[in-house]
Amino acid sequence: MSVVAISIVGITNIVFNKIVGSLKNITSSPGMETGLKKWRSGIEAVISNFKRRFGMFRRDWKELNHFKAKVF
Repeated sequence: MSVVAISIVGITNIVFNKIVGSLKNITSSPGMETGLKKWRSGIEAVISNFKRRFGMFRRDWKELNHFKAKVF
């Protein structure tokens, strides 16, 4: 989605991880920007720890039989 489309939907605070080109963070206050960045990094840490703990990595199964042999 583009920044314009997101704004039309009604989302008022947009923060990007890396600002490239014409993209800019759109927030109601500097504190909101900081909070959203910290929230995102916290979510990424939780996902990373979950994947590491349960050994969940990207798989490249090509057929259902390979999936069943590994999962079931």
